[in-house]
Amino acid sequence: GQLLSTNGRTYFPFPSLAYRFNNGVPNQLTMRVNPQLNNDRVKGTALYIQDSWSRGRISAQGAVRYDRAWSYNVEGPFGPSRFVPNPTVIPATKGIDAYNDISLRGGMAYDLFGDGKTSLRVSAGQYRDALQVGGIFIANNPIALRVTSTTRNWTDSDRDFEADCDLMNPALNGECGPWANQLFGSTIPGTKYDPRLIDGWGVRPADTQLAVGVQREILPRLSVEVTYHRRSFGNFTATDNILVAPVDYSPFSIVAPVDSRLPGGGGYTIDDLWDINPNKFGQSAEVVSPAEDYGNRISYCHGVDVNISGRMRNSLMFQGGTSTGRAVTDTCDVTPKLDSPSRRFCRTVAPFATQFKGLMSYTIPKVDVQVSSTIQSLPGASLAANLVVPNSAVAPTLGRPLSGGATSVTVNLVPPQTIFGDRINQVDFRIAKVLRFGRNRAQVGVDIFNSLNSSAPQGYIQTYGTTWLRPTSVIDARFARVSGQIDF
Repeated sequence: GQLLSTNGRTYFPFPSLAYRFNNGVPNQLTMRVNPQLNNDRVKGTALYIQDSWSRGRISAQGAVRYDRAWSYNVEGPFGPSRFVPNPTVIPATKGIDAYNDISLRGGMAYDLFGDGKTSLRVSAGQYRDALQVGGIFIANNPIALRVTSTTRNWTDSDRDFEADCDLMNPALNGECGPWANQLFGSTIPGTKYDPRLIDGWGVRPADTQLAVGVQREILPRLSVEVTYHRRSFGNFTATDNILVAPVDYSPFSIVAPVDSRLPGGGGYTIDDLWDINPNKFGQSAEVVSPAEDYGNRISYCHGVDVNISGRMRNSLMFQGGTSTGRAVTDTCDVTPKLDSPSRRFCRTVAPFATQFKGLMSYTIPKVDVQVSSTIQSLPGASLAANLVVPNSAVAPTLGRPLSGGATSVTVNLVPPQTIFGDRINQVDFRIAKVLRFGRNRAQVGVDIFNSLNSSAPQGYIQTYGTTWLRPTSVIDARFARVSGQIDF
């Protein structure tokens, strides 16, 4: 929606009521407090000290950075809106008292053979989460911690596409199931943050980066570089609904459809699926704590880059290479100790994927015509197969209907990072004439984007059914642009 700004405050208008359908059949409503006020303010300051030195074949540099970040919330209203008819005024409050961090960064280059042609490079550094109006910086914002949306199941038995129920009644009534969060629209915060996350040293989410590489001059003006990169993340948080425990869920399983597009042709059993027990449905009191309280969480990505670059004497310049890597995420030691006991997909290891990017530029002598091109080849995105499973298919193994009056549940039939979209290959081309007027020069050129007119999909239908994996968007078709530039 369009942002609204009043007296320095920003409002985010959302639809108060949104409808969800499955093959044209209504099954769920989403109720929202509308509009929502952004009353967060975030500030920070930093001090950076750097030095470099050389001795013999070694050149090194080191740096230390001190960061201090804090937040606060200005006074603002909560309501009135369709589902909060009686507004309240939220007073100005202190947010994050102060995050203090010291980050170390450094690098070293070593002339491996002493001939100035082969360089061994190592660099490492720590980086903190950027200042933002969101994330952990809203940990103490009374408005952000309130429950501003909830879903409720909707049967629409008379198919009039109207919710024939009292939406303000949080319990099951008419065509509507109970609120999925009973704190919706109330003055009671739906989330609380552990005081250890509000301020202190080394609390702010961060990541550590390491790079080790070697660069070699093959010919004059032509070099190759190979670098290994690793980026690991830390200072995670975990959100636990303290009113619900893993024992408050009941297991069920389903059988995937037989389909040659699914792993092994489908027909396999999917278990480790859980539904909250009816007596706990809608109960919520979330507490955000350091994830290490529950166990070890792992998240990192690593890979190898190979690049070649050259600036030849005949006005030819080119650069390109490959980047191959993967990401690993493991929350198996944490998530089963929170609400649902499910361990499904708690560890995801992406296969190594390679992308290629390159560019080239050449100026034709005497006629002063510049020809250039860029090319990229990117791996397809990871896709899902979200099957809408009706209550009738769940009840035999669950032993009861789904909680909250739900008519269905959505289950992803394939693990993440196992099915991928098509690669995206694109070539852009440019030709330009250089015109010289004394000391001044101008360029008149034609740019052709997607010159091979590729129609690679960029989005797919990921709801399993007859239209599963049908493209929803493709890269822009080939088009040309005429441009001019004057330098004086």
